[in-house]
Amino acid sequence: MIIEASKLKKFYGEFEAIKGIDINIEGGKIGLLGPNGAGKTTLIKVILGLLEFDEGDITVFGRHVKGNERDIRAKIGYMPESDAFLSDMKAIDFVAYMGELSGMPRADAMQRAHEVLYYVGLGEARYRLIKEYSTGMKQRVKLAQALVHDPELIILDEPTNGMDPAGRTDMLNLINNISSFKGKNIIVCSHLLDDIRKVADKVIIMGEGHILASGDIDTFLKKGNNDISVTIKKNDRQFEKEMKNNGLEYVKKGKSLYTVTANSDAEFLAIMSSAARSDTEIRRIQEDIMTLDELYINSIKNMENHEMDNYGKEVDESE
Repeated sequence: MIIEASKLKKFYGEFEAIKGIDINIEGGKIGLLGPNGAGKTTLIKVILGLLEFDEGDITVFGRHVKGNERDIRAKIGYMPESDAFLSDMKAIDFVAYMGELSGMPRADAMQRAHEVLYYVGLGEARYRLIKEYSTGMKQRVKLAQALVHDPELIILDEPTNGMDPAGRTDMLNLINNISSFKGKNIIVCSHLLDDIRKVADKVIIMGEGHILASGDIDTFLKKGNNDISVTIKKNDRQFEKEMKNNGLEYVKKGKSLYTVTANSDAEFLAIMSSAARSDTEIRRIQEDIMTLDELYINSIKNMENHEMDNYGKEVDESE
């Protein structure tokens, strides 16, 4: 495990930003997903040792964060959400300086700065002042400084923030290249489902300081899902009548599209029987796999329902 946390809590005054989470993060391409205010950035800063946690424990690369903050940060590249530049510096000098702060000798840091700035697409602009850069170029500088010391883990907090569609696509392609071809472990923190979908094969969903769901994306989306997607051509009302007669549960998602629950071979055959009895032509039948969007929405709804149940219990107890 790269990161392990147990009963981790973080407070800002009386506000509980992280609420006793347990989490195990392996290597690979991980998406940390959640709405603004979910606790994502707070968790990242706790991992980096930039914020002290209040309860529980957390280890990174097998070492407790408390007391080992410098050693842990030396193995992590961090691209923050907010700009944190010395804007009167040239990009080449800034990235080299960040390399030195990570423990690299000056000559090595300068050589590496040239390499990573070319890699992120700023080779021709590396001698310009950062304050002259566009938003997209500044995002690339932030990525370059996260890579300069060749870290084992790269944490990217909202890496496409403020970028236009073309720049966003380029950034996501860079992140994929880093993980797939450079062999780096990455954690991409975002509130954008599409970004996570394009760069991650594992996902952790946060909401209001809780971990709502986590796991391998493909496995997680298939787990416990016995629904069949059925597309038909005609006689939809007769088809629905026959499905009801056969005791099938279904949801109509369009004029000719249904999601049908089939927990057994017998129920699958009942779908075919319903079509035959209603003289319905089945155009397509396949496993109905949940999308990442649906997983995210369901996770948020489950959290809200749980909180409403707890609120109801508190009201009952107070009465």
